[in-house]
This record gives sequence, structure tokens and C-alpha cells, in this order.
Amino acid sequence: IAFLGGAYDPYGMHHLRIAEAIAASGIVTEVRVWPCGPRPDKPNLTSSYHRGQMTLLGTEIVVGNVVVDLSDVKDGVYRRNHEIQTLLEPEGVIYHTVGADWLAGGARGESLIQKIWIHGKELWKSARFLVLTRPGYELLQEDLPPNSEVLHLDISGMSTEIRERMKRGESIADLVHPLVLGYILRNGLYLPEKEMT
Repeated sequence: IAFLGGAYDPYGMHHLRIAEAIAASGIVTEVRVWPCGPRPDKPNLTSSYHRGQMTLLGTEIVVGNVVVDLSDVKDGVYRRNHEIQTLLEPEGVIYHTVGADWLAGGARGESLIQKIWIHGKELWKSARFLVLTRPGYELLQEDLPPNSEVLHLDISGMSTEIRERMKRGESIADLVHPLVLGYILRNGLYLPEKEMT
């Protein structure tokens, strides 16, 4: 199972393309898309409910082994990677999906995973990682965790760009699934007066 966690604020077409690419890679048999619950480090996130609904709508067209897991949203919690690993382990082998930018400095013990994840140093040594290359980020072989697979992607996009376009009153139709766009407009999300600081 490739655990693909994120804030998904909102869930964009780039998220969908990443999930589909992982599913098609043959590395795992299931992609578990996991919108996080309320995050103490990001108090201005759109509500977990809205983010969960947008994630469900954004993956509506996917068939096969991409599954949305709303455990955090339903429970109103923000589970850390080590907690999700424990939760999902009975279901199979878990891969933590991370972008290459999270691995910079890994050989020196200075990657973001090792420095800011709770139990990050232990997970670095013991867990499995599915590493996604990202445009503009160099991936050095020596920075890879011991148990890792690399999936080379050329998919760009950021939820920040979607929110900024909404703030400027510009179209986001090319950046989100039509169902997500409808949800955003119906619920008045990301409008200038609601823009996060």
C-alpha cells in the first residue's frame, strides 16, 4: 500500500495524476489517498470535511486501486506517519510516499523526514519509502532511505497556485477536476474574503 497523505487544500489535478502514476507503476497494489485531519502547524487549513469531500470528488474518475481513506477526517485527528504505519500495517506492506525534496541531506541525517517527523530517524531506517521525483528538485542516490523505490515523475502543480488564482478571481478549471471546481464554487471556498493568511 502506498500511503499518499496530504492536506489537499484543495485536491488538484496534479494530485490525481500522481495517484494514477503510482497505481500504474506496479510497485504497489493499492494507493491510499489520505487527507489529513486538523493540523496544529497549519491552523488556517480549510475544514477537514471540505478537504475530504474535494478529495473524494477529485478521485471520482479513477478506477482500480486508488482508494480515499477519510480516517483522519472522520476522527477529527491529525495522525503522524508513524501512527498511520501502525494503523495500516495489518493490511500489508506500507510505503510512505514522499517527494524528492523531503530527502535532501538524508545521507547526513539532515533530511526533513529525519529532522521534523516524529520518530523520523527510526522510520528512515525501518520503513519503506516510495520516492517521487519532482520538477526542480535534484535527487541524489546517497540521500535515499535504505528501503526505498523511486518513481520518476514529471508532474507539477501546487494547491497554493489554485488558492492564489481563486484569490485573484482567475479560472482554476485547468487545475482541478470539474466536480471539485463545482464544490469549491458552491461552498464559496478560497474566495478573497476567505483567503488564508
